[in-house]
Amino acid sequence: MNMTLTNHKCNVVSIRNAKNAETERRLLEDNKKCHLLAIDDKNVHNDSEKVHQLSLTERTGSEASDEERMMSLIKTKMAIVDLLIIGSKTNSYEYAKMFLTEAAESNAVIVCQVNLLYHEPRNADIPKFFEVVRSLTHSMRYVLMRADRDRQSLNMQLFFVNHQDQYCSDRYLRMYTFD
Repeated sequence: MNMTLTNHKCNVVSIRNAKNAETERRLLEDNKKCHLLAIDDKNVHNDSEKVHQLSLTERTGSEASDEERMMSLIKTKMAIVDLLIIGSKTNSYEYAKMFLTEAAESNAVIVCQVNLLYHEPRNADIPKFFEVVRSLTHSMRYVLMRADRDRQSLNMQLFFVNHQDQYCSDRYLRMYTFD
């Protein structure tokens, strides 16, 4: 067994998921090996040091963009993100592009597992939705492990795993091998 994996503290990042951030925080408190960083533009019930409120709006001029601010925040807290949860608010595909492309890699943030929650896209958003899914699968970095659709809430959940990074493969895909 790889000792790096057993000694590593798991890092969970939740974006645009304030409604569930408090629940996630309570669940992770039971697992002392995990650290949660929740980022949203809404206040959550309990202002925790682990929950960061950022105004996730477009910036112009010399102000830092959402991407730069979020990447900077995540990079200062962790180099490896074991699980990235992107909430089902509108523009969740924009956040997926932000964190799961070469730009994210150039910022030295490794994302191992991605749970992407989509509200059923409106007609105008369907091409953007498919663009993100295609780019993730064509990049050959992430493999789609599962797709679910909740018929009551109209949310779709896509689960991707980074199989190109050795740490991610050892941590999340080794259980599927016959080694």
